[in-house]
Formats: sequence, structure tokens, C-alpha cells
Amino acid sequence: MNWPLLGNAVPQRKHPIRTLIGRMVFKLIGWKLEGNLPNRSKLVLVALPHSSNFDFVLALSVIWGWGLKLNYMGKHTL
Repeated sequence: MNWPLLGNAVPQRKHPIRTLIGRMVFKLIGWKLEGNLPNRSKLVLVALPHSSNFDFVLALSVIWGWGLKLNYMGKHTL
């Protein structure tokens, strides 16, 4: 599977092992990533409450598979 390319303005971490793990998770479950991120150096994403802990695994797989440099904020009960 070819992952969509990121623009040069998107902050990235070059970590080949994490990238491999993230992409392997998607391959193992048979999912594919569609669409692109805007070519911006800063972006706000809003996530709503999820129904299972597997949502975290999928989100982490996307972050690692794309090699995104990401910061997050959450409430104290996370």
C-alpha cells in the first residue's frame, strides 16, 4: 500500500522502525489510508470520545506510519 505523501511544511519525525510498525498494523487489519493532510506547519485536530481502546492503536498507527511530529492535550483523567 502506498501511503499519501506529506507536504514539506508538515512537521515530521524520521523514525523508520515506528513507520514500519504503524504501516504494518494497517496492512494486518486490511485497512488503507485515504486522503491527504494540508501542507501546513501547524494544524489543530479535534478528537471526540472514543468507544474502545483500539481507537488509540489506530490513531498511533497513523501517527507513526506517516511519521508525524505531534503534540496533544487531554484532560487529567486520561
